[in-house]
Amino acid sequence: MFLDADDEYIDGIFERMIELINKFQPDLIKFRYKKDDYEQYMYFEEDLTLIHKENFSTKVYPMFLDGFQLNAIWNICVKKEILQQIEFKEKNVKYGEDLMMNLEIFTKIKSALFINDIIINIIRILVVLLSQEIRVNG
Repeated sequence: MFLDADDEYIDGIFERMIELINKFQPDLIKFRYKKDDYEQYMYFEEDLTLIHKENFSTKVYPMFLDGFQLNAIWNICVKKEILQQIEFKEKNVKYGEDLMMNLEIFTKIKSALFINDIIINIIRILVVLLSQEIRVNG
Protein backbone atom coordinates (compact mmCIF):
# COMPACT_ATOMS: atom_id res chain seq x y z
CA MET A 1 0.00 0.00 0.00
CA PHE A 2 1.11 3.56 -0.64
CA LEU A 3 0.51 6.54 1.61
CA ASP A 4 1.70 10.09 1.11
CA ALA A 5 3.49 11.53 4.12
CA ASP A 6 0.75 14.12 4.67
CA ASP A 7 -2.25 11.75 4.53
CA GLU A 8 -3.76 9.23 6.93
CA TYR A 9 -5.48 5.86 6.73
CA ILE A 10 -8.96 5.33 8.16
CA ASP A 11 -9.04 3.15 11.29
CA GLY A 12 -9.42 -0.54 10.49
CA ILE A 13 -7.89 -0.37 7.01
CA PHE A 14 -5.51 -3.29 7.45
CA GLU A 15 -8.20 -5.58 8.85
CA ARG A 16 -10.44 -4.63 5.90
CA MET A 17 -7.66 -5.31 3.35
CA ILE A 18 -6.92 -8.72 4.91
CA GLU A 19 -10.64 -9.59 4.85
CA LEU A 20 -10.92 -8.67 1.15
CA ILE A 21 -7.67 -10.43 0.19
CA ASN A 22 -8.77 -13.64 1.92
CA LYS A 23 -12.24 -13.51 0.34
CA PHE A 24 -11.43 -12.47 -3.25
CA GLN A 25 -7.67 -13.17 -3.73
CA PRO A 26 -7.16 -10.08 -5.97
CA ASP A 27 -3.77 -8.92 -7.21
CA LEU A 28 -4.82 -5.33 -6.53
CA ILE A 29 -7.45 -3.49 -4.47
CA LYS A 30 -8.42 0.05 -5.50
CA PHE A 31 -10.24 2.16 -2.89
CA ARG A 32 -11.59 5.69 -2.47
CA TYR A 33 -10.42 8.76 -0.57
CA LYS A 34 -11.84 11.79 1.21
CA LYS A 35 -10.35 15.27 1.07
CA ASP A 36 -11.89 17.91 3.31
CA ASP A 37 -15.61 17.82 2.43
CA TYR A 38 -15.07 16.03 -0.91
CA GLU A 39 -15.52 12.27 -1.24
CA GLN A 40 -14.06 10.64 -4.34
CA TYR A 41 -16.61 9.31 -6.84
CA MET A 42 -17.50 5.62 -6.77
CA TYR A 43 -15.79 3.42 -9.36
CA PHE A 44 -18.85 1.22 -9.94
CA GLU A 45 -22.40 1.16 -8.57
CA GLU A 46 -21.70 -2.05 -6.66
CA ASP A 47 -19.77 -1.70 -3.41
CA LEU A 48 -17.35 -4.44 -4.50
CA THR A 49 -16.44 -5.14 -8.12
CA LEU A 50 -13.91 -7.88 -8.93
CA ILE A 51 -12.60 -7.66 -12.49
CA HIS A 52 -10.44 -10.33 -14.10
CA LYS A 53 -7.80 -9.64 -16.77
CA GLU A 54 -10.00 -10.79 -19.65
CA ASN A 55 -12.43 -7.94 -18.85
CA PHE A 56 -9.84 -5.17 -18.37
CA SER A 57 -10.25 -3.92 -21.94
CA THR A 58 -13.90 -3.05 -21.39
CA LYS A 59 -14.04 -2.23 -17.67
CA VAL A 60 -10.59 -1.02 -16.56
CA TYR A 61 -8.57 0.37 -19.47
CA PRO A 62 -11.26 2.96 -20.40
CA MET A 63 -10.75 4.48 -16.93
CA PHE A 64 -7.21 5.41 -17.94
CA LEU A 65 -8.62 7.43 -20.85
CA ASP A 66 -11.71 8.92 -19.17
CA GLY A 67 -9.99 11.14 -16.63
CA PHE A 68 -8.08 10.70 -13.42
CA GLN A 69 -9.77 7.56 -12.08
CA LEU A 70 -6.59 5.48 -12.28
CA ASN A 71 -4.02 8.25 -12.17
CA ALA A 72 -3.18 7.92 -8.44
CA ILE A 73 -0.92 5.29 -6.96
CA TRP A 74 -1.65 6.06 -3.31
CA ASN A 75 -5.12 4.51 -3.18
CA ILE A 76 -4.23 0.92 -4.02
CA CYS A 77 -3.16 -2.21 -2.22
CA VAL A 78 -1.10 -4.40 -4.56
CA LYS A 79 0.72 -7.70 -4.13
CA LYS A 80 4.38 -7.41 -3.23
CA GLU A 81 5.33 -9.77 -6.08
CA ILE A 82 3.81 -7.33 -8.59
CA LEU A 83 5.66 -4.34 -7.12
CA GLN A 84 8.96 -6.18 -7.31
CA GLN A 85 8.51 -6.35 -11.11
CA ILE A 86 8.07 -2.57 -11.49
CA GLU A 87 10.95 -0.28 -12.44
CA PHE A 88 11.18 3.43 -13.05
CA LYS A 89 12.49 3.48 -16.60
CA GLU A 90 12.87 7.24 -16.83
CA LYS A 91 14.32 9.05 -13.82
CA ASN A 92 13.57 12.54 -15.20
CA VAL A 93 9.77 12.22 -15.35
CA LYS A 94 8.18 15.41 -14.02
CA TYR A 95 4.47 14.64 -14.57
CA GLY A 96 2.32 11.54 -14.83
CA GLU A 97 4.62 9.18 -12.93
CA ASP A 98 1.68 7.67 -11.01
CA LEU A 99 -0.21 7.09 -14.25
CA MET A 100 2.79 5.38 -15.86
CA MET A 101 3.30 3.19 -12.80
CA ASN A 102 -0.41 2.27 -12.71
CA LEU A 103 -0.30 1.31 -16.39
CA GLU A 104 2.64 -0.99 -15.72
CA ILE A 105 0.96 -2.50 -12.64
CA PHE A 106 -2.29 -3.15 -14.52
CA THR A 107 -0.41 -4.93 -17.32
CA LYS A 108 1.09 -7.33 -14.76
CA ILE A 109 -1.95 -8.16 -12.59
CA LYS A 110 -4.62 -10.78 -13.29
CA SER A 111 -7.44 -9.31 -11.19
CA ALA A 112 -8.45 -6.05 -9.54
CA LEU A 113 -11.01 -5.46 -6.82
CA PHE A 114 -12.60 -1.99 -6.84
CA ILE A 115 -14.23 -1.07 -3.54
CA ASN A 116 -16.27 1.96 -2.60
CA ASP A 117 -14.85 2.13 0.94
CA ILE A 118 -13.15 5.40 1.81
CA ILE A 119 -9.76 4.35 3.16
CA ILE A 120 -7.61 7.51 3.06
CA ASN A 121 -8.09 11.02 4.42
CA ILE A 122 -6.06 13.48 2.37
CA ILE A 123 -4.64 16.27 4.48
CA ARG A 124 -3.41 19.43 2.79
CA ILE A 125 0.07 20.69 3.54
CA LEU A 126 2.26 23.13 1.68
CA VAL A 127 5.33 20.91 1.37
CA VAL A 128 5.60 18.42 -1.48
CA LEU A 129 7.83 15.37 -1.10
CA LEU A 130 8.82 13.41 -4.20
CA SER A 131 10.67 10.14 -4.57
CA GLN A 132 11.70 8.25 -7.66
CA GLU A 133 12.33 4.91 -6.08
CA ILE A 134 10.15 2.06 -4.92
CA ARG A 135 10.96 0.37 -1.64
CA VAL A 136 9.17 -2.91 -1.00
CA ASN A 137 9.25 -3.74 2.70
CA GLY A 138 9.29 -7.29 4.07
